[in-house]
Amino acid sequence: MSQFSRKQVRPNVLKICILLGLQYFATGFGNRIITFKEPMPNKVLKGYGIGRERVPNEGSCRVNCYLNPDCVSINMGPLIEGELTCELNAATSGNEYFSRLVYQKDHTYLEIEQNPCGSSPCLNGGTCQAGFTRTGFRCQCSIGSFGKQCETMSPNFTAFLSAKSCSHLKELKPGAESGTYIIDPDGYGPQLPFNVTCNMTDKNGVGVTVISHDSENRTLVDGCDPAGCYSRDIHYTEASLPQLASLTYVSSHCEQFIKYECFHSRLIFLAVYPFGWWVSRDSKNMTYWGGASPDSKECACGRNNSCVKRRRCNCDQNDAQWREDSGLLTDKSTLPVRELRFGDVDSFDDHDEKGYHTLGKFKCYGPGEEAKNFQSLSFFPKVFKLKPNDLQKQRLNNRVGVTVISHDSETRTLVDGYDSPGSYSRDIHYTGASLSQLASLTKTSSHCEQSIKYECYHSRLFKNQQEPFGWWVSRNKSNITH
Repeated sequence: MSQFSRKQVRPNVLKICILLGLQYFATGFGNRIITFKEPMPNKVLKGYGIGRERVPNEGSCRVNCYLNPDCVSINMGPLIEGELTCELNAATSGNEYFSRLVYQKDHTYLEIEQNPCGSSPCLNGGTCQAGFTRTGFRCQCSIGSFGKQCETMSPNFTAFLSAKSCSHLKELKPGAESGTYIIDPDGYGPQLPFNVTCNMTDKNGVGVTVISHDSENRTLVDGCDPAGCYSRDIHYTEASLPQLASLTYVSSHCEQFIKYECFHSRLIFLAVYPFGWWVSRDSKNMTYWGGASPDSKECACGRNNSCVKRRRCNCDQNDAQWREDSGLLTDKSTLPVRELRFGDVDSFDDHDEKGYHTLGKFKCYGPGEEAKNFQSLSFFPKVFKLKPNDLQKQRLNNRVGVTVISHDSETRTLVDGYDSPGSYSRDIHYTGASLSQLASLTKTSSHCEQSIKYECYHSRLFKNQQEPFGWWVSRNKSNITH
């Protein structure tokens, strides 16, 4: 073995793992250790994809997940012509009370054992990667933070970061030129600053924030028939969807160009199950196209009755000619586009049905009303997906401004069939926010409260302080007996 270098040995190790389809991966590839649970047939995880490719077998897909430090689960399609689709995910299915999995025939879902990243242990926007160190995870800290869990922010880091957008930067420095800048839309809020391109000449020189992504090129859609059978996740450059949502809050206008070129392929938004759609940042299926009004179920040509044969979209003509539907999406409450879905791209009457999609860069400009209304707030909790109207409604208990976070266990729930202390358990999942994010909210608030009630019939809470029958668990996993 000594006559070979490590680089020469590694490919052989990889081949062995691919052939055997091993459940367990360890230090043969580095310092990551992960174990897969048993496969779950006819199930997939949607909305958390970080990569997709065709591979020869299940073992190859497992190895791909191991080699991607952000991967904690995989979706696998059926074996077709010697290959299967391997999709890597950055999340797992949930727990015994909550599941993100959906049914998909002939597909298989696998996830790693004990995903420590599910509790979001990395702070200040850090990325959690499972299978590393003695704790079972490591944190890749974002710019300006450090520590094992990215818990420490550099005291000088945010001193120069005052621009919330490129338009705001233009106001602060009218002579600023086009180029790459760091912006911080939520100020001292939980979202970290991120890099953007500022176009200081577009839109009459107002200062346009431009975000690139991995799906800007004209891309073929082909080879499947059911509605939405083709999917394309959009990954934005150096910015997460919560960060981009915070950009929309401080901008008066946002837009994204979208185009579908079709050959015997339909959109048909009026149908109960349209063949194509785009998915908003909040994972809602949007059944209208660029240039049309939100919820109109039409394309741009439908607004002025210029579609082929007065249909709502040109592609709905569904004939053997290349046609196109395109335009700008401008509803900033739903942008940017998270995913593209298409169908009706197989074959019909010896015609090859197909299409091409093109999605433009995400652009925002102008000062948003939210920035004006809430610019005095030192903490800007838009990461929790509170809409501006919700903030205004909650704005006020004696004009102090109350932040309200929902969760999945607010309804009255039966507790029955258990006898030993603490044998019934219920995990609480908060809407749009992790426990570490909520902990940061408590640090910037003078008062926090949460109502709790237990109705009992021949059921005790506290036999004594040493042996309670019931308790609640704090965010730091301490059992609280009061």
